[in-house]
Amino acid sequence: MNNAKENAGLIAKGVLKSVLGSFPVGATAVEVYNELQSKRVQRKIERLEEFYQSLDDRISTVEEQVNKDYVSKEDFQDVFEEATRYVVLERQSKKRELFKNILANSITAKECDYDKTERYFRLLDNLSELELNILAVLENPEEYNKKHGMIVKDPYDNYFQHTWGEYRADSVLTQLLKIKINDVQGAVTVLFSNGLIVENLLSRRMESNMNPVRVLDNLLTPRGRDFIRFLKGVE
Repeated sequence: MNNAKENAGLIAKGVLKSVLGSFPVGATAVEVYNELQSKRVQRKIERLEEFYQSLDDRISTVEEQVNKDYVSKEDFQDVFEEATRYVVLERQSKKRELFKNILANSITAKECDYDKTERYFRLLDNLSELELNILAVLENPEEYNKKHGMIVKDPYDNYFQHTWGEYRADSVLTQLLKIKINDVQGAVTVLFSNGLIVENLLSRRMESNMNPVRVLDNLLTPRGRDFIRFLKGVE
């Protein structure tokens, strides 16, 4: 345990050096660590250490992009602490990575406020794996389809077979995710209620001679696209 505590201290100093300059986020890092140690929750301590190290590694590669004004304010300490608490309570490694991405993107964004960062933390915390997968599809339906082996075949990929067809968003979405329509309906309701997708997504119809997945184009709201941008790793 002593070695783990020393590692947490070193990692906190690393984050302090690469991200915050003179701002005392290291104190917050150690405070959260000590709280976990007192409860003897080793798996959460390991998640915390992984988060600190991963964040430090990521930010150190884009140090010139750090928004010094954003990280220099006292409110950032609250944001940083909130991120760590979400991470240590999250069992899914994929979701822990997304929390880190939100924080890293807020640190490097030219314009970002603390309230927005915290809203995105809460939003991510409340979304299920299925709801996140739907967002991944809607970000770029054609790319998602190609990446997953053309689940939805293009019936008109032959130049001489370009005829018109009618396609339904609900059918195409369930095919891409390999789920039943009943499963996706509740998830779509949650995404709409959070302002991430347009209304009546599942009733969308399209007559076209293009790939059927195009019926899912442009179904994200501006907020939905911005949220997805924050979920991605800092480039």
